Amino acid sequence: MAVPQMFNAISTRYDTINRVLSLGLDRYWRSKLAQEIPTKQKLKLLDLATGTGDLLKTVLKKRPNIYDAAGCDPAREMLKIATEKLSRDAHRCKFVVSSAEMIPFPDQMFDVITTSFGIRNFSNLSQSLGEIYRTLNWGGRLIILEFSHPSNKMLRSMHRWYLNTIVPRVGKLLSGHKEAYHYLSQTIESFPQGEGVAKLLKEAGFTHVIIKPLSFGIVSLYIGEKIDESINSVS
Repeated sequence: MAVPQMFNAISTRYDTINRVLSLGLDRYWRSKLAQEIPTKQKLKLLDLATGTGDLLKTVLKKRPNIYDAAGCDPAREMLKIATEKLSRDAHRCKFVVSSAEMIPFPDQMFDVITTSFGIRNFSNLSQSLGEIYRTLNWGGRLIILEFSHPSNKMLRSMHRWYLNTIVPRVGKLLSGHKEAYHYLSQTIESFPQGEGVAKLLKEAGFTHVIIKPLSFGIVSLYIGEKIDESINSVS
């Protein structure tokens, strides 16, 4: 099953399962991402792999200086939920069915681009990062929230056991979808970690790249900027 169809199949239970499997920490992680969004000027923001819109809901609440926002996702059923969830913000937030490999917006349109727990699902990571770089304004910021592995060996072992044993079983029980949460654990294992992600961002042209592990490294924030020396970075 293709990734968009898989997410369509679990869309109505997606948020609940996230709360359960993350033990409620997903709200905290999104809040930490929102704190990395600049506050000093009006901003246009794009959220990729936006899913049911949880991250957009968080950042629009915490950053009223975002005057225009868009969310892209290839899963239509997820976007239906996002549209309803953010109906009160419809005046400054729109949703588009699209993948990160072909972002349907002009060059240098956004001041901030975000993605949470979605970059692992990009079918062509280098092409997606190129599209992000293209649509990000000079001085703009890319903020990625993604699963990672704790550096502590004992915690890393426990985390892998949880991902490979508990997540697929609980995910299947709550969603009724056998493949989806096996897919989750597999992609977390195979996706680059830490400096591996930072290297990819630098190769795509981003500078001032930093890594911020959260919750003992269970997830990490990756932040990069598109810098033109003649324009001050948003901060």
